[in-house]
Amino acid sequence: MLLAHARKRVALSASCLLRAKTAMLPSKSDPMSEESLSDTELQLAGLGAPSSRVDETLMEELGAFGTVRDMREPLILRGLLQLMGISTFFVVRYVLDVLLTPPVLDSLMRDAYNAARGAIAAVWPLLRTCYGPLAPFVVFHLWEWCNVDVIQHAVLLVCSLRLATSIIMNNAVTIGRLTKGDVWPALMPLVRFARVSGGRLTEPDAAPSQRPWFRGCRRLMCLAVPWIIRAAVLDALLRVVGSPFAAIVSGMLSPWSWVDGGLSGKSPVGSSGDCVCPESREACASFVGQPMACHELRLAREFNARAMPTLQRASYREVRRAMTEYGLYGSAWHVGHACPDPNKDSTTDDEDRGWNLFAQHAADNVRLGHCLVSCAEAEYTGALHIKCTRAARCVATCADPAVTSPVS
Repeated sequence: MLLAHARKRVALSASCLLRAKTAMLPSKSDPMSEESLSDTELQLAGLGAPSSRVDETLMEELGAFGTVRDMREPLILRGLLQLMGISTFFVVRYVLDVLLTPPVLDSLMRDAYNAARGAIAAVWPLLRTCYGPLAPFVVFHLWEWCNVDVIQHAVLLVCSLRLATSIIMNNAVTIGRLTKGDVWPALMPLVRFARVSGGRLTEPDAAPSQRPWFRGCRRLMCLAVPWIIRAAVLDALLRVVGSPFAAIVSGMLSPWSWVDGGLSGKSPVGSSGDCVCPESREACASFVGQPMACHELRLAREFNARAMPTLQRASYREVRRAMTEYGLYGSAWHVGHACPDPNKDSTTDDEDRGWNLFAQHAADNVRLGHCLVSCAEAEYTGALHIKCTRAARCVATCADPAVTSPVS
């Protein structure tokens, strides 16, 4: 009896629900009745049967981005930043897909994620175990590092981040008169192009609205852009890796090539007048006889003869930076002092200015020691702007009467 009563209550509730739903639908006499509405409109309104033809691509084809209520809302700053972040993600991933292919990129990302998780899992127990001994050590270094300037910069950074966050999260900050429908629809072609051209979407897996990207001009663009990117990256790599070869060619055609006699056949000016590379241009040596490539020696002579006269008041760090940009790296070429440096712990003395500095090979710098450079070495390296001595003894100061210049 109870079961029959329950069945009767359920049937009554279902009947009431059906009558309520029928009453909500428009009548047959209404010009906007269900029969007068198209199937697409009914599906978009949620009253018709679901169809596979109605998806996000249908909104683009019907231009519905400008008619949907949410798309008519003003574009706020946070939305614009989200759009830029999503676009940047797809562009960066597309470039990596073109250079590495999607399977390789996905494998690398998985390996990096697993490695990070493994490292954290391995280090965390160690940190928990050694927290007690490490805490005073860390606090001591933080206390030593912390000062008024650091606190001021930290407070300024925190206040700046808080201000930026409040501005970004404020819905009243809009981008002119732009609406969401003005900018967000442009993201869909970019995403489709990145997926098709990068190889993440193939034609058998594509939806009907995505098939046009595999035909005509769109297909040609998807095939051409990856090769353009690869060619640009290859050109950039060749410019970086091939810089020594370019330096050799430019040095051979340089008007300063007479300094090492590379093209004229003359012996470079040195202490003995003998050529340091009598047979091979790529078997030169420093002033004390350390073997080196001739293009390096040529670069050093060009730097001393052309760049250093314009750096007379430059600091030690500025000269070092200029040498590195010129191709004279610190592993082989030092910033040499003509007059001995009175204080090795400081780079702000008057002797640390450009008038007293020149590009000097590391072996020559070690051999010279705390002495004034000889005029023979100054002439050999093309450093005609510095002071030197022709005396056979070690001159320890530039106030010595034996001090002269290479051109005198």
